[in-house]
Amino acid sequence: MHIDGVKNCKHIYLSKGLASFSCGIKIAICDNNWQLSRQLNSKIRKILVEEKIKGEIYEYMKTDQLRKNEILYDILFLSMDMFESDVMQAVRELRNKYSYSKLILVSEDAKYLQEAYKAQPFRYLLRTDQIEEIREAIDSAIEENKEKMGFVLDENGRLYPVLMKEILYMESLGDDVLIATENKEKFIVRMTLKKMYNMLEYDFIRCSREYIVNIRHIKKIGDRDIILDNGYNITISFRNMKSVKERYREYVFRSNQML
Repeated sequence: MHIDGVKNCKHIYLSKGLASFSCGIKIAICDNNWQLSRQLNSKIRKILVEEKIKGEIYEYMKTDQLRKNEILYDILFLSMDMFESDVMQAVRELRNKYSYSKLILVSEDAKYLQEAYKAQPFRYLLRTDQIEEIREAIDSAIEENKEKMGFVLDENGRLYPVLMKEILYMESLGDDVLIATENKEKFIVRMTLKKMYNMLEYDFIRCSREYIVNIRHIKKIGDRDIILDNGYNITISFRNMKSVKERYREYVFRSNQML
Protein backbone atom coordinates (compact mmCIF):
# COMPACT_ATOMS: atom_id res chain seq x y z
CA MET A 1 0.00 0.00 0.00
CA HIS A 2 1.27 3.48 -0.84
CA ILE A 3 0.26 6.74 0.84
CA ASP A 4 1.91 10.05 -0.04
CA GLY A 5 4.49 11.18 2.51
CA VAL A 6 4.60 7.79 4.18
CA LYS A 7 7.65 5.53 3.93
CA ASN A 8 6.89 1.97 2.82
CA CYS A 9 9.22 -0.38 4.68
CA LYS A 10 9.84 -3.94 5.65
CA HIS A 11 10.09 -4.60 9.34
CA ILE A 12 13.27 -5.66 11.14
CA TYR A 13 13.23 -6.11 14.90
CA LEU A 14 16.20 -4.61 16.72
CA SER A 15 16.67 -5.59 20.35
CA LYS A 16 19.23 -3.44 22.10
CA GLY A 17 17.24 -3.14 25.26
CA LEU A 18 15.33 -6.00 26.80
CA ALA A 19 15.87 -9.40 25.24
CA SER A 20 12.13 -9.70 24.63
CA PHE A 21 9.84 -8.13 27.16
CA SER A 22 6.68 -9.56 25.63
CA CYS A 23 8.07 -13.06 26.36
CA GLY A 24 9.47 -12.07 29.72
CA ILE A 25 12.80 -10.69 30.87
CA LYS A 26 15.83 -12.93 31.33
CA ILE A 27 17.87 -12.66 34.53
CA ALA A 28 21.11 -14.54 35.28
CA ILE A 29 22.73 -15.12 38.68
CA CYS A 30 26.36 -16.20 38.81
CA ASP A 31 27.50 -17.26 42.29
CA ASN A 32 29.53 -20.29 43.38
CA ASN A 33 27.74 -20.27 46.73
CA TRP A 34 24.62 -22.28 45.88
CA GLN A 35 22.79 -21.35 49.07
CA LEU A 36 23.30 -17.62 48.55
CA SER A 37 22.36 -17.96 44.90
CA ARG A 38 19.12 -19.67 45.89
CA GLN A 39 18.35 -16.90 48.40
CA LEU A 40 18.83 -14.21 45.76
CA ASN A 41 16.77 -16.21 43.28
CA SER A 42 13.91 -16.39 45.79
CA LYS A 43 13.99 -12.62 46.37
CA ILE A 44 14.04 -11.84 42.65
CA ARG A 45 11.19 -14.26 41.95
CA LYS A 46 9.12 -12.62 44.71
CA ILE A 47 9.75 -9.19 43.15
CA LEU A 48 8.73 -10.38 39.67
CA VAL A 49 5.49 -11.83 41.05
CA GLU A 50 4.67 -8.69 43.03
CA GLU A 51 5.49 -6.43 40.07
CA LYS A 52 3.53 -8.70 37.68
CA ILE A 53 6.58 -9.08 35.45
CA LYS A 54 7.07 -12.22 33.40
CA GLY A 55 10.61 -13.49 33.62
CA GLU A 56 13.04 -16.38 33.67
CA ILE A 57 15.94 -16.75 36.11
CA TYR A 58 19.08 -18.72 35.26
CA GLU A 59 21.71 -19.72 37.80
CA TYR A 60 25.40 -20.41 37.20
CA MET A 61 28.17 -21.40 39.57
CA LYS A 62 31.08 -20.58 37.24
CA THR A 63 31.76 -17.60 34.98
CA ASP A 64 32.95 -20.03 32.28
CA GLN A 65 29.37 -21.20 31.93
CA LEU A 66 28.31 -17.63 31.22
CA ARG A 67 31.15 -17.08 28.77
CA LYS A 68 30.11 -20.10 26.68
CA ASN A 69 26.35 -19.61 26.43
CA GLU A 70 24.58 -17.44 23.86
CA ILE A 71 21.54 -16.28 25.85
CA LEU A 72 20.99 -12.53 25.89
CA TYR A 73 20.25 -11.54 29.47
CA ASP A 74 18.51 -8.35 30.46
CA ILE A 75 19.98 -8.33 33.98
CA LEU A 76 23.06 -10.15 35.25
CA PHE A 77 23.76 -10.52 38.99
CA LEU A 78 27.45 -11.38 39.49
CA SER A 79 28.96 -12.31 42.85
CA MET A 80 32.37 -10.74 43.34
CA ASP A 81 33.12 -12.95 46.34
CA MET A 82 33.57 -15.99 44.09
CA PHE A 83 36.87 -14.74 42.69
CA GLU A 84 40.13 -15.41 44.47
CA SER A 85 42.19 -13.25 42.14
CA ASP A 86 41.93 -10.98 39.11
CA VAL A 87 38.38 -9.99 39.95
CA MET A 88 38.23 -7.02 37.61
CA GLN A 89 39.54 -8.95 34.62
CA ALA A 90 36.68 -11.45 34.94
CA VAL A 91 34.17 -8.64 35.41
CA ARG A 92 35.46 -6.76 32.37
CA GLU A 93 35.24 -9.89 30.20
CA LEU A 94 31.63 -10.47 31.19
CA ARG A 95 30.88 -6.77 30.81
CA ASN A 96 32.12 -6.90 27.21
CA LYS A 97 30.26 -10.12 26.37
CA TYR A 98 26.99 -8.91 27.87
CA SER A 99 27.25 -5.32 26.71
CA TYR A 100 23.44 -4.94 26.50
CA SER A 101 22.84 -6.51 29.91
CA LYS A 102 22.51 -4.54 33.11
CA LEU A 103 25.39 -5.82 35.24
CA ILE A 104 24.68 -5.81 38.98
CA LEU A 105 27.67 -6.72 41.15
CA VAL A 106 26.99 -8.36 44.52
CA SER A 107 29.47 -8.63 47.39
CA GLU A 108 29.62 -9.53 51.07
CA ASP A 109 31.01 -6.10 51.89
CA ALA A 110 32.22 -2.94 50.17
CA LYS A 111 35.85 -4.03 49.74
CA TYR A 112 35.45 -4.26 45.96
CA LEU A 113 33.44 -1.06 45.64
CA GLN A 114 36.21 1.21 44.33
CA GLU A 115 37.49 -1.40 41.88
CA ALA A 116 33.99 -2.36 40.79
CA TYR A 117 33.10 1.05 39.49
CA LYS A 118 36.03 0.92 37.11
CA ALA A 119 34.04 -1.76 35.30
CA GLN A 120 31.02 0.57 35.19
CA PRO A 121 28.37 -1.81 36.53
CA PHE A 122 24.74 -0.77 36.59
CA ARG A 123 24.54 -1.30 40.36
CA TYR A 124 26.65 -2.54 43.27
CA LEU A 125 24.68 -4.39 45.95
CA LEU A 126 25.66 -5.84 49.30
CA ARG A 127 24.35 -9.22 50.40
CA THR A 128 22.87 -7.47 53.43
CA ASP A 129 20.71 -5.23 51.21
CA GLN A 130 17.02 -5.77 51.70
CA ILE A 131 14.54 -6.80 49.04
CA GLU A 132 13.59 -3.18 48.36
CA GLU A 133 17.16 -2.36 47.23
CA ILE A 134 17.05 -5.33 44.86
CA ARG A 135 13.59 -4.29 43.65
CA GLU A 136 14.82 -0.75 42.90
CA ALA A 137 17.77 -2.13 40.92
CA ILE A 138 15.53 -4.42 38.86
CA ASP A 139 12.89 -1.74 38.22
CA SER A 140 15.56 0.78 37.19
CA ALA A 141 17.25 -1.74 34.88
CA ILE A 142 13.94 -2.53 33.17
CA GLU A 143 13.06 1.14 32.70
CA GLU A 144 16.49 2.00 31.31
CA ASN A 145 16.51 -0.96 28.94
CA LYS A 146 13.03 -0.11 27.68
CA GLU A 147 14.33 3.28 26.57
CA LYS A 148 16.61 1.49 24.07
CA MET A 149 14.03 -0.83 22.53
CA GLY A 150 12.99 -0.20 18.99
CA PHE A 151 12.71 -1.16 15.34
CA VAL A 152 14.87 -0.65 12.31
CA LEU A 153 12.67 -0.02 9.27
CA ASP A 154 14.10 -0.64 5.81
CA GLU A 155 12.90 1.43 2.83
CA ASN A 156 14.71 0.06 -0.21
CA GLY A 157 18.03 -0.09 1.60
CA ARG A 158 17.61 3.10 3.58
CA LEU A 159 17.35 2.30 7.28
CA TYR A 160 15.24 4.22 9.78
CA PRO A 161 15.74 3.45 13.50
CA VAL A 162 12.53 4.01 15.48
CA LEU A 163 12.53 3.72 19.26
CA MET A 164 9.45 2.24 20.94
CA LYS A 165 9.13 5.31 23.14
CA GLU A 166 8.84 7.54 20.03
CA ILE A 167 5.82 5.70 18.61
CA LEU A 168 2.46 7.41 19.18
CA TYR A 169 0.13 4.84 17.68
CA MET A 170 -0.19 2.05 15.11
CA GLU A 171 -3.13 1.73 12.73
CA SER A 172 -4.30 -1.35 10.84
CA LEU A 173 -4.45 -0.98 7.06
CA GLY A 174 -5.58 -4.49 6.24
CA ASP A 175 -2.43 -6.57 5.84
CA ASP A 176 -0.27 -3.50 6.59
CA VAL A 177 0.37 -1.43 9.69
CA LEU A 178 0.90 2.31 9.75
CA ILE A 179 3.33 3.49 12.45
CA ALA A 180 3.10 7.15 13.52
CA THR A 181 5.85 8.71 15.65
CA GLU A 182 6.10 11.77 17.85
CA ASN A 183 8.51 13.20 15.25
CA LYS A 184 5.60 13.30 12.77
CA GLU A 185 7.10 10.49 10.71
CA LYS A 186 4.88 7.74 9.33
CA PHE A 187 5.87 4.30 8.11
CA ILE A 188 3.94 1.44 6.55
CA VAL A 189 5.08 -2.09 7.40
CA ARG A 190 3.84 -5.29 5.76
CA MET A 191 2.39 -6.99 8.83
CA THR A 192 -0.96 -7.48 10.53
CA LEU A 193 -1.79 -5.40 13.60
CA LYS A 194 -2.25 -8.59 15.63
CA LYS A 195 1.26 -9.81 14.84
CA MET A 196 2.68 -6.37 15.58
CA TYR A 197 0.94 -6.24 18.96
CA ASN A 198 2.39 -9.62 19.93
CA MET A 199 5.88 -8.18 19.43
CA LEU A 200 5.38 -5.14 21.62
CA GLU A 201 6.13 -4.69 25.31
CA TYR A 202 3.61 -3.64 27.91
CA ASP A 203 3.59 0.12 27.29
CA PHE A 204 1.34 -0.43 24.27
CA ILE A 205 -2.43 -0.92 24.49
CA ARG A 206 -4.75 -2.47 21.92
CA CYS A 207 -7.73 -0.12 22.06
CA SER A 208 -9.67 -1.51 19.08
CA ARG A 209 -9.28 -3.79 16.06
CA GLU A 210 -7.83 -0.83 14.19
CA TYR A 211 -5.50 0.84 16.71
CA ILE A 212 -2.66 0.27 19.15
CA VAL A 213 -1.53 3.26 21.22
CA ASN A 214 1.61 3.96 23.21
CA ILE A 215 0.46 4.39 26.79
CA ARG A 216 3.21 6.90 27.58
CA HIS A 217 1.76 9.30 24.99
CA ILE A 218 -1.81 9.27 26.33
CA LYS A 219 -2.81 12.73 27.47
CA LYS A 220 -6.34 11.87 28.54
CA ILE A 221 -8.86 9.01 28.43
CA GLY A 222 -12.50 9.95 27.97
CA ASP A 223 -15.63 7.85 28.12
CA ARG A 224 -15.03 6.31 24.69
CA ASP A 225 -11.83 7.83 23.36
CA ILE A 226 -8.13 8.46 23.91
CA ILE A 227 -6.47 11.82 23.34
CA LEU A 228 -2.74 11.61 22.59
CA ASP A 229 -0.02 14.18 23.27
CA ASN A 230 -0.32 15.53 19.71
CA GLY A 231 -4.08 15.99 20.06
CA TYR A 232 -4.94 12.97 17.91
CA ASN A 233 -8.20 11.33 18.98
CA ILE A 234 -8.67 7.56 18.87
CA THR A 235 -11.93 5.76 19.65
CA ILE A 236 -11.86 2.88 22.15
CA SER A 237 -14.02 -0.10 21.28
CA PHE A 238 -16.55 -1.17 23.87
CA ARG A 239 -14.82 -4.55 24.09
CA ASN A 240 -11.47 -2.98 25.02
CA MET A 241 -12.76 -0.17 27.26
CA LYS A 242 -12.21 -1.92 30.61
CA SER A 243 -8.74 -3.27 29.83
CA VAL A 244 -7.55 0.08 28.42
CA LYS A 245 -8.56 1.99 31.54
CA GLU A 246 -7.09 -0.65 33.86
CA ARG A 247 -3.78 -0.70 31.99
CA TYR A 248 -3.61 3.11 32.03
CA ARG A 249 -4.23 3.23 35.79
CA GLU A 250 -1.48 0.64 36.32
CA TYR A 251 0.91 2.69 34.17
CA VAL A 252 0.21 5.92 36.06
CA PHE A 253 0.65 4.15 39.41
CA ARG A 254 3.91 2.50 38.27
CA SER A 255 5.25 5.81 36.91
CA ASN A 256 4.55 7.62 40.17
CA GLN A 257 6.38 4.90 42.09
CA MET A 258 9.48 5.49 39.97
CA LEU A 259 9.59 9.23 40.81
